[in-house]
Parts: sequence; C-alpha cells; structure tokens
Amino acid sequence: MNATRASAKTGFQIAFLIFAVIFLNAPLDKFIYKNWQWALDLDIALGRPLMIISGAILLASIPPLRRACAELLAPRIPDGKRREVAFAVAIDLVAALGALGAFALWNYARGGEPGLARAMGEHSSHGVQMQQALSPGHLVMFVFVAGMIGPIVEELVFRGLLYKAWLDAWRWVWAALASSLVFGLFHGLVWPQFLAGIVFVVAWRRSGSLRTSIYSHALSNLLLWYPLLGQFLLPAGRSTGELHVWTPHLICLAATAVLLPWYMWSARDSRIQRAGAPEPSIA
Repeated sequence: MNATRASAKTGFQIAFLIFAVIFLNAPLDKFIYKNWQWALDLDIALGRPLMIISGAILLASIPPLRRACAELLAPRIPDGKRREVAFAVAIDLVAALGALGAFALWNYARGGEPGLARAMGEHSSHGVQMQQALSPGHLVMFVFVAGMIGPIVEELVFRGLLYKAWLDAWRWVWAALASSLVFGLFHGLVWPQFLAGIVFVVAWRRSGSLRTSIYSHALSNLLLWYPLLGQFLLPAGRSTGELHVWTPHLICLAATAVLLPWYMWSARDSRIQRAGAPEPSIA
C-alpha cells in the first residue's frame, strides 16, 4: 500500500512539474519571446518550442531522469510489432477527425447552424495558411519540434514517467486515462490530445517499446502538417454552420467510438501477458 501511494504521489508531482513549466513559460512568452525581433521577422511562435526544449534540457541534466529516460528508450520495437506504428497512426488520425466531429455536433445541438458557425469563428484562407506553413522559419521549427524533439520529450514525460508512475499505483486503464488527460490539458486542445494519449499508451503496451509511441506521435504530427493532411482537418464549408459538411468527421466519430475501446481491449493485461510483450518499466 505504501509503495502504491508513493507511486501515485510521484505521478502527481510529475503532473505538477509539467504545469509549473507551462505557467512559468506563459509570462516569458508574453514579455520576452514575443519581443525578439528575429522571431518576429521569421513569424515564429517561440512559446511551445522553447517549452519543449527546456523539458529536454531538464530530462538530460538531472542524472536520475537521464538514467530513467535511457532505460525507457533502450527496448527496440520487436520485428513482429513494427506495423504497430502504422496502426496507431491510423487510429490517431481517425480519432482526431472524430474529436472535431464531436465538437461540431455539440455546437450544432446547442445552437443549430448559427451556433456552429459562431463556434468556428473566422479562419485564414488556404493560401495564407499554406504560405505560413511553408515559410522557412515555421518549416524548420515544425520539423525540429513537432517532428523530432517534441515527440521524444512528450512521450518520455507523459507515457514513460507519468503513465508509469500511475501504472504502479492504479490499474493500467485508469493510469492511461489520467495521464492522457494531463497530456490533453498540456496542449490546450484537450479532447483530440486526450484520445491521442490513449492511443500512444496502447501502442506502447502492445509493442513493449516506448519507441513505438514516439514514432507514432512523430508521424502523426508530420502528417497533420497543413500542406499534408492538416488542410483536411476542417471542412471547407464550415463557416456556413451546415452540419452535412462535417459528414466525414461524424463518420470518424462513430468509428472512434468502436475502434478506441477495441484498441484498449486488445492491450488488456491478460492479452499482453499471453503475447509475451514486456510490461512498461523504468525499474
């Protein structure tokens, strides 16, 4: 019981540290980062990239954390489990569209077409968003942070450390839900990231390697870049408030309601033990 309480306490301490970094970064972003002329010239938002980079420095500079991260990253993806990356990415993309479908359905149910149109607000044109996404500064930061450093740091923190701490204290489902909720709150877009967090936990459990969730996370981020699948996240006619333009998202919402519970069921303890996948561990 004492070990269980200690592990749960560790999980809450990690969660507190995550949000402490966020709150400390907010005034830095407002009063310092946004006033750097070189960043203004390149039209780069530095808040989240520097938050991720500071997290990487923290993990690398504290010896116990550095050792824990090295142990988490050591297991390779078994040969027979490599397709898990593609599987996790596919479910994550469906869940992302499904979460937007739920958003549209909720606002339509509350206020009809006017309510949904108000919830969407104004949005930039395709040309403006494409130009921004392909600008050199944005491109470098996106690939470096969203495609490389970000997935490694976030998977180590949210799955490797936070989920593992709560896994020792609670059943894996509750640990997955709690750590994924913190992951969603960290990003601001709570529900899409909450669902993504669950997918990444399951991918780790099914493969026995944290590298699976890192690769899945990185590939999902890259695919959702605006010039690729990101331009299709929101329907073209969304400003009208008409629900029928959200049909693909509503189909994905229905698919998520089936796929995600099944995916979690496939990672239950009894199946993982039969499959011989090693339990996630940093001990």
